Amino acid sequence: MALNIVGSLQVPTDLSDAEVVGDEIEGYVTGLLGLVSIDADPLSSREHILLSNLIHHSWQAGKAIDLMTLVGQVTTPPIRKLGVFELDQFFPETDRMALAMKLNGLLASPSFAAWGAGAPLDVQSMMYTSDGKPRCAIITTAHLSDTERQFVTSLVLAKLVTWM
Repeated sequence: MALNIVGSLQVPTDLSDAEVVGDEIEGYVTGLLGLVSIDADPLSSREHILLSNLIHHSWQAGKAIDLMTLVGQVTTPPIRKLGVFELDQFFPETDRMALAMKLNGLLASPSFAAWGAGAPLDVQSMMYTSDGKPRCAIITTAHLSDTERQFVTSLVLAKLVTWM
């Protein structure tokens, strides 16, 4: 059965643990940027900081966000400041457009379409049936490149930790 790896970034049920929420966002963003060959440090990369803040902003508002919406928000973010700087000082519009184009290339790639197909990545439904019976879930990444494998592993682990 296919698994939707990059589908909706569902709002965690518990946002009270900022460290766990931050780890989930960091894992997703780091992996996503790795897929478009951007080696992004979570503390200093403008790309990482922007994407992380966009996801966090949506989650704080109680809204799930999907990858297409996230890419759209790169060019027209719903936030105006990052830290103490205005958004356009921190990450000028032309640079944001270049990031959006890289991410859009990923979305437009026919080989990437399978990443958004299938059941959503939901640990609860992977570990238990709808009537509460436990089950086993196996996610295979043998067919993926090292970068893709790292992204999937990081994302699944972050979702698992948030679920716990």
